[in-house]
Formats: sequence, C-alpha cells, structure tokens
Amino acid sequence: MNIVSAKQQVKDTVEAYLKRDDAGLFSIASVHQRPIFLVGAPGIGKTAIMEQVARELGIGIVSYSMTHHTRQSALGLPRIEHREFEGREYDASEYTMSEIIAAIYDYMERTGLREGILFLDEINCVSETLYPSMLQFLQFKTFGKHKVPEGWVIVCAGNPPEYNRSVHEFDIVTLDRLREIDVEPDYGAWKTYASEAGLHPAVTTFLEAKKDCFYKVESRPGGGKSFVTARGWEDLAKVISLYEEMGKPVNRDLFVQFLRDDDISDQFTVYYSLFEKYRSDYQVGSILSGTATPSIKDRAKAAPFDERVALLGLMLDTLSADCSKALDQEGVVVELRDLLRETKSEFLAGASIDEALNPRVAERERKLTRKIESSTASRKFIRKERLVINLLKGFAAQCMLEKATVGDVAFHAIERAYKSEVSKISPLVDAASERMDNAFGFIDETLGSREMLVFLAELTTRKPTTRFISHYGNEKYYEHNQELQVDAARMGLTERVSKLAEIDASLAEEREVGEPGAVGLRVGSKPKGEPGGVAGSAAAPSMGGVGGAATFSPAPSGKGDSQGTSPKKDIPAGALAKHYGGKQFEYGFASVCKMLLPREELKGKKVLDVCCRRGRGAYKLSSMVGDGGEVMGVDWSPSYIEEAKDGMARAWHESGLSHNNMEFRVAYPEDLIGAGIGSSVYDAIYVNNVITLFYNQEQAIREFGRILKPGGLLILETIFADRPRMDSVVDEARSIGNSVQAARTERENVAWLEAAGFEAPSVEESFEVEADRGYKEGHSVPKVAGDENVKFTAVSLYVRKKR
Repeated sequence: MNIVSAKQQVKDTVEAYLKRDDAGLFSIASVHQRPIFLVGAPGIGKTAIMEQVARELGIGIVSYSMTHHTRQSALGLPRIEHREFEGREYDASEYTMSEIIAAIYDYMERTGLREGILFLDEINCVSETLYPSMLQFLQFKTFGKHKVPEGWVIVCAGNPPEYNRSVHEFDIVTLDRLREIDVEPDYGAWKTYASEAGLHPAVTTFLEAKKDCFYKVESRPGGGKSFVTARGWEDLAKVISLYEEMGKPVNRDLFVQFLRDDDISDQFTVYYSLFEKYRSDYQVGSILSGTATPSIKDRAKAAPFDERVALLGLMLDTLSADCSKALDQEGVVVELRDLLRETKSEFLAGASIDEALNPRVAERERKLTRKIESSTASRKFIRKERLVINLLKGFAAQCMLEKATVGDVAFHAIERAYKSEVSKISPLVDAASERMDNAFGFIDETLGSREMLVFLAELTTRKPTTRFISHYGNEKYYEHNQELQVDAARMGLTERVSKLAEIDASLAEEREVGEPGAVGLRVGSKPKGEPGGVAGSAAAPSMGGVGGAATFSPAPSGKGDSQGTSPKKDIPAGALAKHYGGKQFEYGFASVCKMLLPREELKGKKVLDVCCRRGRGAYKLSSMVGDGGEVMGVDWSPSYIEEAKDGMARAWHESGLSHNNMEFRVAYPEDLIGAGIGSSVYDAIYVNNVITLFYNQEQAIREFGRILKPGGLLILETIFADRPRMDSVVDEARSIGNSVQAARTERENVAWLEAAGFEAPSVEESFEVEADRGYKEGHSVPKVAGDENVKFTAVSLYVRKKR
C-alpha cells in the first residue's frame, strides 16, 4: 500500500489499542497488542507519518533508531543486588532500566503526556547480541524486567534486505508477533503532500512530467547503489527555495548531493536551467500584476505544453505564497483577539500589564516549549505561536513606552496596537485576490482550455490557495470552475450518488452531488466541500468582546416582503458563498448558549452540532454521548474547523473517553448535503444562537428535518421578534453580525418548522433581550436604527421531528 494508506492503518491501530472499556481497562490487553511493522524502501516517509499520527491524535511520540543499540543500552547494565529469602541470604544480578524505556518516562515528565507511540526504526537491524531479546520485547513489551509504560503503543519500521546489508530477516515466530504493513513508493500520494507543503515548483513540475524519476534504486555495474528517494526530492526542494532566497548557486553540484543517480541528476539539471529561463523570460511578477508585455504573451501563445506547465507552476507558487501571507496574518490576529478578549474585563477593573497580560504570555511560552519538546507541534503551529508571543510582548513594550501600563489606558494602548495588526489583513487579501484575477486573465488571453484545467486543478489542490478561496472567495475562480472536468471514478462520484439516493428530489435537482472537498465538484458555482465568499470582502476579525462586534460587508438575503413572509426556496448559484465569505458571526449574541441537552437522551446517540465554530460545544456533546455515540460538527469557516480538529484529541482524552467520537467538516447550514450528510441519520441536532444570521433560515430548517431520524430532537436556541420586521433592518443587522436584530417572529419560525416536518416546539427557557445585547452580561454590540419598538425574546426550543 502507499504511505497515505499506511498512515491510516497506523492511526486506526493506535486508536484501537488506546481504547478502554467501561472499567478503564484496555479493550485489547497490552500483551495482545501486536506492534505494527512498517516495511518499505528508505526515504518514503515512514518516520514522518508517525509524527503526523501522534500530532493528530494529541499523544506523545518517542523515536529510537535501533541500529546503534547494544544489548547493554537496550536492556540495561547488570548490578549486584543483595537479597534474603526465609533466612537465606544471597546475591543476584539485576539490571538497570533500559535506555529506551527510561526515555519514555523522561518524555512523560517533560511534556505531561501519558499516552503515546514508541517508534522503533530499523528494528530489523538490531545487533546480534540484542536480536534474541526482541521476541520477548515484541510480545511482552519489556526489556529485561522493565516494561513499556501502560498507554504506549509500539510501532516498528525497517527496510527490506535489498536496501540494507545489516537487515536480519525475522523468523516466523517473531513475525507472528507483528502486524506487517508493506509500503510502496507512490508518486500520486507524494504529489498531494508536496502540493500542500508548497515544495519548489521546479521539483513538482519536473516530476509531473517525469514520474519514472520519482523513486529509483539500482545496483551500479562497478558496485554500490544509485538511488533517488521521496525524501531526497523533498529535501532538495527545500534547499533550492532557501538557496534562491539567499542568492546562492543552484546547480548540478547541489543536485547530486540529494539525487544519487547520475542520469536523473542530469535530467533535472537540464530542466532546472529551462525553469530558470522561463522564470526570467516570463517575469511572473508582471503577469500577476497585470502588466505582462506583448512579447511575454506572444511567447506563451507559441510555447509547447511542457513549457506552459512550467509557467503555470511558477504562477501557482507565487499565488500560494501570496495566499499564505493573508491567511497567516489573519490566523495571528484571531489568536491575539481571543487572548485580548480575556484581559479586557481585568484591565477595565484596574489591572496592570504585569497582572493581566504578561502572565498569559509567559503561560503561552511554557505551553509552546512543552509542545516543541514533545515533538507534537508542526512547524506552522510553532511559527504562528512565536509570532503571537512576539507581538504580545511588543504590545506590552509599547504600553511601557507610552507609560500606559494600568487600567483602561493600558487596554486602549493595546487595542490600538491590535488594530494596527488587523489593518494589515485587507491589503494582503486584496493583493492576493487581484493577482489571482490577473492569472486567470492571462491564461484566458494567451493559453488554452487545457492549461486552464491544469491551473484550476492545481489551484484547488494546493492548501494555501484552496483555503484562501474557501475563506475569502474569488469570483474568477467560480466563473471558470465549470470548465474543470474531473474523472468521476477518481472522485468517487458513483459511490456518492448511490449513498445519497434517498435524498429529497428537489435538492438532488438543485445540486451536483460529489465527494466533499473534491476538486471541481460544485454546488451552484462554488467548489464543493469548503465554502467560500466574495473576493476582497474579507472581514477583519474584530475583537468582538473587546472592542465591539465585527463589521461585515452587506450580503444578499433569502428574504420575502416587508411583512416577513417566508424566504423563497431556491438559492441562487453562488449566493451562499457570497453571504458567508469571510464572516465570523461569533459574538453578535451568544449568552443564551446554555446547551440544555438531556444526558439520558444523548448517551450512545448521534448528534450534529450546526455552526460549531471552534468546536467547544461539540467537545461537550462528545462527553455527553459517550463512547457509544458520535458527534459531527459543521461550520462554514474552514479556519474554525481546523481549530476544532486541533483540539479534538485533547477533548476526548480529557472527557475520559476510550476513543475519539468526533468529526468536523466544512459546510453551509443550508447545504449540509454538501458535507456528505445523508437523510434520517442523526438522533439530535444542536444549533446555537446564530440561525438568525443564516442566508436562508427556512432552507436550513428543511435540512435539519431531512437529516434527523423520525422522532429526532432539534435543540434550537434563537431569538423571536414580537412583530413582523423590515427587511432592510434585518439585512443590515445580519451584515454586522447582530443576531438579535436579525430575528423574525415566532409565527414565522413555527411555520418553517411545521413545513419541515416538525411537531410544535416546546419552549424550555425564554427571557427578554435588548437589541444591542452582547455575548455576555454588560456587553453591547452595534445595532441598526429603525426598529426601536420591537421587543426581542431569547428562547431555547426542543422540537421533535414527526414520526
């Protein structure tokens, strides 16, 4: 199998081995937990996937290469112990703790992680003196008398004998204690990883044309081996990027250090020279700025296909970097916002920088250090955290310079510095969007439909550009997306259609159904899976609870007339993308979020959390449904879904569950089918106080009715207005994220519920709220003028689907 499939097998195994029963015992006893044995050629990514598995599961990892271990280092050193038994004294040999097992205890003490993976690489290369002990270790998880701590799963790896002269072929008795997984090099799997990692386009475009150069191991006529591995290509790509940035020479002398095959090194040297010429001749910067000269356009029109592909690679590489800058800046700002919200009340109560801000910065530094030591933090996470920490320290320093270190003056000084960081987002987004538009324009003018298909496919495959489009939107992308044709078998279209055969006919007519997140599959004119918005309309993350609610660009609404008639059922193509693009809708009104969920009804149930945001509600639901239940969280914001996934492993461990029972997906509330959610599959749906901000409440409620099983429970926390509303006020309220003023009447809500197949709702709790009521007591948000006489009531509803 390829490395992606192997990773999933490892991940599933680790989760199964860490699963406990209701008495807290491991479902599979340690002695029966067969270690996994990954066997594959060198450099295909065995070590990398182990780090990814540990990071994704939120557990630790201790790695050891067995090639350097002797019997003494692995088993421990002998010492004399004086003992006595029934009056008889004697001396006996005892062994110190194994270096390997001691390393696990040291790791647990440093990081606080009590479960993890012990990864032993080159396991089939152990020394002759240690080999006889491996059978005992693999079966009983002990070296000498010292056992691997409970909660640590053993995974081993090794190379086949043809790649390593030191390999010992395990006998059947030993192999019978292992779960062997043979891993083969696979360019398709590596390409996906390379695209997400943003590896140098010279490498990726070369391998796209020369797939036979991806992995090669051969014996040389005079002895020795010539070889090229996936690890070699990745390391070379990173070095090329760095050397180019530093102005150092990039040539064959560098390539042969990573590509240990003369023929492939020669081929890549020739290609890189051409690639450099393309980069110089085409002036990608001028293309993306919209100022390409006629000579550049003429050359592109006359270029052969491989040259055009190289040009597309250059454009995509630059666009990925532009998109990453915007996304990274917003990610940092969101982290700053969340931390500063916590400090506002303390500052306004008279706290100083040393009391409210600096301790939080110090704690963040401690947590980051522990994550780095545990090897469970990605480079991207570490970079973001360090940027956040440095900015917070800069905020504190600015307060010292302004002599504003206490109380509200300190807070306002920090707020000004924060807003300066916020102001950097929109220019980055606008620049990236404009350059993407210019790329589409250039391809339209100079290249053909074939190149456009390649460009669209790569644009949607690369993680930075995909996230950028899904978060901020790009109209040019939506316009051209219809040209992208994807092999239905590759995307699993037939399987998806058969699974969703029972879906409501009207929805099936309105949508083209495909695998969520698949390239080119569409709902209206937006890409399937991750929803998007309008280019350039990104809303800078507001400090919300710090300085007020975020302000968003006005969006179209599924509205009726001025008396509040039901919205029309058909949703125009692209309307959802435009409405939700870049919007957070986080703190318009959230204080009614009390999660009135009956535990006795949720144990072992399947629950959907709509608009789950960063996942905190889903984490609570996960604990409520227990090991026998399942929780799905959906939200239109890809960045929130990523945060929810990041905290998932910690949440289920802290809840005392034996395994993860959560999943998170990106989806619009009106189009949950886009997340692959079928009909009559959930026992309960929970919707926090955000439904009034939806594009089309009626359509969302119909989706809830479709998804729930007969008799299923909808828990809906929302706002009722005491009279019909003016559409102009409702629209403006939704544009600024005020979920109170965006409310409709009880009559309208009940009518929507009834039409969707629900029984009459039961009001579990209600209380009156003001139009500017914020996310907590004493906090207010901007409101719209024009409906001062309307009264609003916050309600918690239980609504059953009819049987």
